[in-house]
Amino acid sequence: MGKLGSNPVIDLGSFSLKAGFAGESQPVVEFTCEQFPWPVKRGEIVDWNRLEELLSRVWAELRVVPEEEDVITFVEYPQHPEPAECNQTEREILKSLMFDKFKARKVTFVPAPLTSLLSEGKSTGVVVDVGHGVTRVCPIINYMVQHQATFYLKVGGRDVTNELCKLLHATNPRRLFAAHVREIKERLSFTSVKPETELVSHTRCLQRENVLPSGGIVKMGRERGLCTEVLLNPQADRPDRSCLSELIKRAISSCEAEARSELCQNIVLCGGASQAMNFNYRLLSELIKINTARVVRVLCPVARHYAAWYGASNIMFFTPEHSSPKTLCQIPCQT
Repeated sequence: MGKLGSNPVIDLGSFSLKAGFAGESQPVVEFTCEQFPWPVKRGEIVDWNRLEELLSRVWAELRVVPEEEDVITFVEYPQHPEPAECNQTEREILKSLMFDKFKARKVTFVPAPLTSLLSEGKSTGVVVDVGHGVTRVCPIINYMVQHQATFYLKVGGRDVTNELCKLLHATNPRRLFAAHVREIKERLSFTSVKPETELVSHTRCLQRENVLPSGGIVKMGRERGLCTEVLLNPQADRPDRSCLSELIKRAISSCEAEARSELCQNIVLCGGASQAMNFNYRLLSELIKINTARVVRVLCPVARHYAAWYGASNIMFFTPEHSSPKTLCQIPCQT
């Protein structure tokens, strides 16, 4: 077991970076792409110089010196199309940065789908991570990530914001900034359980008004539900994309038959964009329609936004040494 206030844990995504210490229940600091030029786009690191600057800010905020820490842990996200090869390249560059620039003693990588699943106390399940720029579907069986059955969509929370911005511009002449639209989205958007009937017209029960910082008023109705359709049904704009429920079924079908029933009963939602009201109920209803022969359950961690970080924090607190891949039920950490 580690000690509180040591061993930094870093979760870097397309929208935010969350950083804190092993054993803590939530991150100490969080930076977002609205504050700085961001080094990650659609789940991939695209600017290593900006990442170096961002990490320097992290060490300053945490008040740590990397070379004095026993281990620094990064939450690692699977990439498309070849997760192992892509992650290996990115991992090696990041390790070089940590060892050469920041003089770290030891750097460890833990897979985000696994840490999210562990945050729910599960060892087998399907993690559906609806992030800012990417949605990932990753099955895990007995703590082992099933890379051959991991799929993803280049759609996430930023696309919901863009869609809402487009919808509001069509009905509101007032100029809207992306930050304002994102704030409106987080407060007022929802996912319709029956979009074919609930979103066909502007009903009075859907109408809301939002007051902008400038004092202007933005009126919206069914736009509140239409904007989130890009997450569950991206085929509306991109016929080449699968809908989310079909992608989950495909991922489960790509796993060994003996595990499919348990996978269906442990579908774990995480990622900030999955927090839209009724998102879990809509996904569940669609999965039940296409999985009539199995029991289906969709689980929602209390703090979905922090699920991957929290799971990694627990792993590194209780097994800080990670002397072998078999530590803690064969969790495959990479050092």
